[in-house]
Amino acid sequence: MSLQDGFAIRKASTEDMPEIWKVLEDAFTEDRVWELLIRNCKNEEVLPWVISTLGPRWLLPDIETYKVTQKSSG
Repeated sequence: MSLQDGFAIRKASTEDMPEIWKVLEDAFTEDRVWELLIRNCKNEEVLPWVISTLGPRWLLPDIETYKVTQKSSG
């Protein structure tokens, strides 16, 4: 896999989990199914729920998650 200059890709660690799940949360902001899931939640409750509900699956041995970062900003 090649990336544009200025970006790096690496296997994500468990410490990356909150940041990665925040990206997922932001990506689904306008998704109708997602809206149904979180419609009765306070904004500050969503990310902890996502991490506790979806996070354990991310740690199973059949899953590999990668993180792309911009070198200049981290």
